[in-house]
Amino acid sequence: MEYDEDVINSFFERTIKNLNQYKRSHKKDGKKYPYNVTQTINSFLGIIVLMQQHSRIKYENITIPNIIKKAHYGHKTKDKTANEFFRHLRNSLAHGNFLNKQYTKGGKISALKFQDFALNGDLTFEVVLYIRDMNKIISEIKKSISNTGERP
Repeated sequence: MEYDEDVINSFFERTIKNLNQYKRSHKKDGKKYPYNVTQTINSFLGIIVLMQQHSRIKYENITIPNIIKKAHYGHKTKDKTANEFFRHLRNSLAHGNFLNKQYTKGGKISALKFQDFALNGDLTFEVVLYIRDMNKIISEIKKSISNTGERP
């Protein structure tokens, strides 16, 4: 199956469908579909990178203030908005600066730590996102797009 002309929107819609289908399958048969958290993380990573690269997304319409407040920014960052949060999050992903070592219990991933660094190596952003936070962000992005009629 091909993407339609609006590749970005198709990617977003397919990612959400895949994630929801996997979650349903996991609930029915967790042994056959054991990677619910991995599927959530994969979907989250794809959506964040896609969203940051696309100018039609309105960050201010994404209501996750409690998650944004959890982030720690470098001393030079004054603008602690959704735009800055997602910019740093995307940078963290693009440069491979996310870890789960401290957030694994019994072999299961419970959270990831995302970090962004300046060119001089200074830490400019750090946030720990639990799987429920990632699901909340995905849900709010989806809701924001649905409410505004925007296509990602």
